[in-house]
Amino acid sequence: DTYTFYTQKNFPGQLSDFLQRIPHEKPLRTARVFTSADNRFVLDVFEFGESAPLNHTDPLYAAKRKEISIYLQERSLAEQTAAVLDFLCACSARYAANSSPQRIYRHYLLTTQVQGTYGAVAQLNPTHEDGSSSISIAIGRSDKQEALARIARHFGFLGIDIRRAHLETIHFTPEESVSLL
Repeated sequence: DTYTFYTQKNFPGQLSDFLQRIPHEKPLRTARVFTSADNRFVLDVFEFGESAPLNHTDPLYAAKRKEISIYLQERSLAEQTAAVLDFLCACSARYAANSSPQRIYRHYLLTTQVQGTYGAVAQLNPTHEDGSSSISIAIGRSDKQEALARIARHFGFLGIDIRRAHLETIHFTPEESVSLL
């Protein structure tokens, strides 16, 4: 199941408004938020159901493992390779395909801070070429739809416009997961 919202206006708090309109009976798998460069068009896509796990026999998985190993080795972080690859195994196929080794490592570090807790941790990422900033947030043991709604409401209250967002869940075990925004 997928819910898609397309509008020709953008304002702080809009994501929170959309989240109030989607069903809460099914688990939210992913949320992807896109805003045009001129700030005139917004496309938000919410998918429900379980995430497709990363297929360990897929060539994509082997290629991503190699990229991560090289990335860590070049930064003298080779001793963390096994742990980061375990993290990769807990990720969805979509997340693995669309994430750079740098992003995967950054998210690995965030999730280790909240895994097994009800805590949350946020990190301001380097500024993008267009001057915008991004924030990575990891939330342990939470309902990801509720967590995303709370973050969107809070940012809207502060007048911060969420122009782009991706929500993923890292499943370490059937009972243990961390949401990444």
